Amino acid sequence: MRRIALTLALLLFAAIITLKAQPGAPAVESAQSVTPIESVASARTIKRIYPETLYQKAMHAITSDKTLAGRRIACLVDFSKPSYEKRLWIVDLKTGECLLNTWVSHGKGTGRSAVAKNFSNVLGSECSSLGRFVPREVFDGKHGLSLRLSGLDKGLNDLAEQRGIIFHAAEYVNEHNAKVYKRQGNSQGCFAVPQRDIKKVISLLKGNAALILASS
Repeated sequence: MRRIALTLALLLFAAIITLKAQPGAPAVESAQSVTPIESVASARTIKRIYPETLYQKAMHAITSDKTLAGRRIACLVDFSKPSYEKRLWIVDLKTGECLLNTWVSHGKGTGRSAVAKNFSNVLGSECSSLGRFVPREVFDGKHGLSLRLSGLDKGLNDLAEQRGIIFHAAEYVNEHNAKVYKRQGNSQGCFAVPQRDIKKVISLLKGNAALILASS
């Protein structure tokens, strides 16, 4: 009886192996093959430390303006926040990931305190401008490594190139000023950032992949 039972078991095992080897037999998925693949939607569950309204404005800009189509990086500047707060974010619009968050100055004409009050597109105003900007060439100027900007909004910031509005580093923008003096120094209308961050800012924004959006 034992020999018969063993023989039957061996025959049954051989039949199962044969069935699995036959074409058209249902495949058996492994645990790894059914692991969900992370999608862009799930990637956007990343905690957003930047203003959602600015993110949505940037998304709208690149989807509604053909000249901005395909741009993936947005630099969001919220001038409604005081200068001692980190009010600049560089964001990957595809994933929602914040690539950099740091301080940024506003112009002397915009306000000598931590609060930005006045904005202008006028030559000699030393004010910051609002609106959409795109990066132009990288150059080495009086402030060191810098990034020239061009304004896209007529009457709001379209004189940015004539005014020399750029991203540059400044020793008067730093963590010490934010903590001790509760303000940063002022530029002449440029986006001045800490010296430690300028290389990363420019590496993320240079070329044709970025949009800069300043709001108040």
